[in-house]
Amino acid sequence: MTNFNVKSIWLLPILAICVLSLCHDHKMVVAEDCEEELRGLNIECMYYMNKDDPSLLNPNGRCCKAITDAYPKLGCVCKNLSRKVVFPPYAGTYADLISWRRVMHCFSYCWRPLPADYKCNRFTVPNPPPK
Repeated sequence: MTNFNVKSIWLLPILAICVLSLCHDHKMVVAEDCEEELRGLNIECMYYMNKDDPSLLNPNGRCCKAITDAYPKLGCVCKNLSRKVVFPPYAGTYADLISWRRVMHCFSYCWRPLPADYKCNRFTVPNPPPK
């Protein structure tokens, strides 16, 4: 340790700041992602939101939890509705599978109504929104 240079001690804080700033940027990118919320809505709510049945069904508690979790990231979820569905035999997008009437019912039932004139994918919530 006799060859220890005092100037090299300044490199440690600079290196630590660089590493921390890279970690911080990575967390920001992850925070903007809504893959988990989209998957939750797909798994827990697709039964209540799909086009196949014209009747309005009240969602269960798990679907309401998925809606509550996804609500803060609704803009991200809406942008991702144009993604292709990966499971066969359907080859369309998520937006093609859902009934917006049923989506609005589920969000309202779970105390997270979609705001009037809100645009999500190809759909705009009517003004005033249905009750």
